[in-house]
Amino acid sequence: MKNATYLIVEDNLGDLFLMKEILHDIGCLKTVIKKDGKEALDFLKDHEHIPDMIFLDINLPKFDGFEVLKYIRSRKEYDHIPVVLLTTSSSEEDLKKAYNLNASCFITKEQNFNDFNRVISESIHFWIKFSKSIKEMA
Repeated sequence: MKNATYLIVEDNLGDLFLMKEILHDIGCLKTVIKKDGKEALDFLKDHEHIPDMIFLDINLPKFDGFEVLKYIRSRKEYDHIPVVLLTTSSSEEDLKKAYNLNASCFITKEQNFNDFNRVISESIHFWIKFSKSIKEMA
């Protein structure tokens, strides 16, 4: 999925920078950045640019990640898109809510920079290198 378009919805500039660098380093150059839930929803409602994959923080300004995920899963044109939730939360309630809303994956961000870098890098590599999208099968 290197030629895919990735939507990153993240308000933490450090996390955002790291994710963009990891995607760039493995050759993924089509990245769209939105810094809050409203920007993400406006982008998704536009329908002109449907992303192939979404990395979504839960704790966002304006609309939280759960509200964005709920919208994504309510739309037929987006129901095939992998949505990876990246969050500082390790709450069982958030985990259950994420999977009840059909998140593809729930990853808790590590507090230590090196651990965070490793977890984000490994998760991005997994989704890009090993997972198959419906678009690829067509």
